[in-house]
This record gives sequence, structure tokens and C-alpha cells, in this order.
Amino acid sequence: MTDRKKPGVAFWATLMASLFALCLVSYGPALVLAHREIVRHDDIWLAYRPVVIATYDGPGCVSDSIMAYGDVWAGTGATAKVQFIEWRYRL
Repeated sequence: MTDRKKPGVAFWATLMASLFALCLVSYGPALVLAHREIVRHDDIWLAYRPVVIATYDGPGCVSDSIMAYGDVWAGTGATAKVQFIEWRYRL
């Protein structure tokens, strides 16, 4: 019988960082779908909640970067609509 080594903390940290990066990269195309009304903005809010929270509550440089990335993909104000949904659900 061979003794297999279990994945360590570094593996799981790398996996989580990779998943967040993948989520962040796919956020722009998702905003395009919402902007063209193929997908509802509420669905984007639910699917990309960590990104929306980072945009809403993150430091200014993180928030500005995510907003700029979304605006490059979907046009000015597309990220703001998803942020408004975040604000609406907090009430």
C-alpha cells in the first residue's frame, strides 16, 4: 500500500485564489450579458457576490479597479447597477 500525501494549506490557498481570479475575470463578460438584458442584474449579484462585496466594501483601489474593469466590458455604469442591487439587499 502506498502512503499518499494529502493536499496541504498551500494547495487550498492556491485553489481559492485561482477560483477568485477566475470569478473576477468572468465578471466582465457577465456584466455584458446583464447590460444586454440576457441575464438579470439580480442573477449577477447572486453569482458574483464576493466580487460585488469587494467592489462595495473593499478599499478604494480595489473598488475602482473592479468598477473600471466592468466598465471596460459593459460600458459606463454597468457595475453601478449591480452595486445598487447590493445596497438594496442590505436595507
